[in-house]
Amino acid sequence: MTSLRPWLLIAATLPLAGCGALSGAAHVATGLASHQVCSAAFVSRIDPQAFRREAVDPELGPARWLMRTKVDRAGRSVSASLAGMATTRAVYRGPSGCLVLQGAPPPPPPEPIPAPRQHPWPRRPRRRPSRRL
Repeated sequence: MTSLRPWLLIAATLPLAGCGALSGAAHVATGLASHQVCSAAFVSRIDPQAFRREAVDPELGPARWLMRTKVDRAGRSVSASLAGMATTRAVYRGPSGCLVLQGAPPPPPPEPIPAPRQHPWPRRPRRRPSRRL
């Protein structure tokens, strides 16, 4: 029995070795879904549910049945959750497009530089045509 104990311990912990990879894959899937649906809803102004059905669900394969997306039009964001294992949020940031948030949201983007005032090009005094010919 003592020689079986190490093997039983290895056999019991082996299934747990892939749990970190499963969590990472869940975050990738939710990040993809939230970013793509956010871009469709706020950048392209396409119906987000129709876009998800046609473009995102085929990429998710069987996991599409476990994926939930929620569009917050007032907050201009999309949340995606995969069976409660991973949740990701993408926010629309104007000209920068959609951004998938990792942790605390970043500061807002800086204001665009204003266009310079319209001034005519500097002009040199006109030269008189020479009369030598």
